[in-house]
Parts: sequence; structure tokens; C-alpha cells
Amino acid sequence: MEAVLPLAARPVHARLVVPARSYAHESLLLLHAPRLAMVLGFATMGTFLAPVVDPLRWLALLAALAFGVGLGAYRLDEMADHSTALAIPRRHHAVVAALGLAVAGAIGLWMGATYSWWLTLPAALAWLGVLGYNLVPRLHHPFVFALTWGALPVWGAYALQTLAMPPPHVFAAGALTGALGLAHLWTWGLRRCGRGPACGKVQNAMRGGTNGPCHSLSVRCATRLTMPDELNAHAKASLRLQYAMVAGLVAWVVMAHAGF
Repeated sequence: MEAVLPLAARPVHARLVVPARSYAHESLLLLHAPRLAMVLGFATMGTFLAPVVDPLRWLALLAALAFGVGLGAYRLDEMADHSTALAIPRRHHAVVAALGLAVAGAIGLWMGATYSWWLTLPAALAWLGVLGYNLVPRLHHPFVFALTWGALPVWGAYALQTLAMPPPHVFAAGALTGALGLAHLWTWGLRRCGRGPACGKVQNAMRGGTNGPCHSLSVRCATRLTMPDELNAHAKASLRLQYAMVAGLVAWVVMAHAGF
């Protein structure tokens, strides 16, 4: 007699059609606002770990990250994967990415000219890192994500404020935020993916791909396409908790800097 699986263990059928969305809606989704807010939060932590904070440098850094990551990196990623915005042509992504990277690069040059020319080196490395992570397959790696999206915003923000290399405790803070970034990325691997019919990733099992891990070391594409509701809901709650943790860490560092 065939065993009957409990309801919670039954697989979910993969979504075969990606719902249509407006150009404006997909443009908003491509900002990946919660994840971008985490990056800006990490940069704010690095800023307020410095003994003295120059608000103009802090705001300029946030602007550079918003343009470079929010408009540059995420659009390049969408050009490669085509997993979020089906209503937006690829050439539009290219234009927006070029604009975002150009503005971020201009802010980096302004920082170098205004404060210290050696700042153009980390700014250039960050600019090239955005291109490399999204355009060079070998660099599209979870630990590169942890370094560039988690650790470097802390280290770079501190260096911008002090014009000096970060001390050990700031390096440790960057290692922590890098780990948070990695945990965030891997938690996405427990979310059910409904982009299979359109996603251009090489591991996309629905389109004859490798069925490799997606946003995870072990959870494969086909599993994400049929992730049970309970796991998907658990992952959503975990992601929200991570956002709250980052907000709490940022508030802690800012209040400690202010003497509260």
C-alpha cells in the first residue's frame, strides 16, 4: 500500500507562468529596497564607529552606494539573470546601470579631490567590484557577496571618515556584517521561487539548467521551485528578523557614538 505523506511534507507545484507587472512596479522591485537598506546600514555603522563623523562624507557615501548598488549592481544582475523584471527591456537595464555607476564614480572622484586622493583607490575597487561580481561568473560567489555587500561598507565608511586604515575592532565589525550578509543571502535559499519560467540563471532546472544550488550551499533550484509553504513562510520571517537585527545594530552604534 502506498504511503500517504502528511500534508506538510507534500511538494508544491512549480509556478508555470510569471504574473505580469507594470514597468513602474518592476522598477521599484529592482531597487531591492530592504537589501539596499542593509548595505546603507552597514555603511552607517562604519561611519559612526569613527571617533568624529563628518555628516557630508556620510551622506555622500550613502548616495554613492544608493546609485552604485541600487541602480548599478542590481540592474547588471537583472541583465544577467532576467529573474525579476520581465516588462523592462535589457537595454533599459544597461542605461540605468550605466547612469548609476557613473554617478557613483563621480561621487568617488569628488571624495578623492575633496578629502584625499588615496580614497579614489578603494572607490575604484568598489566600482570594479560591482562590475566583476555581476559580470564575471567566477566572482559571483557567496563569499564575494559577503565581502562586498557586508564587510566593505563598514571598512570603507570608517576609512572615509578617518582617512586611515580601520583598526582591529572595525575589521571585526566588518567580519560580523559580512557574516550577516552571507546569512541573509542563504536565507533567501529557503524562499520559494516563482521565476522559473523566465529566470536565465544557469542552474534553472525548469529551463534545462544544471539544477545547482541557488542562494544556498545546498538548496537546489528545483527545490526552491517547489518549496513547501511552511518553509517559505519561515524564511520570510527569518529575513524580517535579520532586517530588524541590522536596524538594532545600527541604532546601537549610532547611540554609542552619541554617548547614550
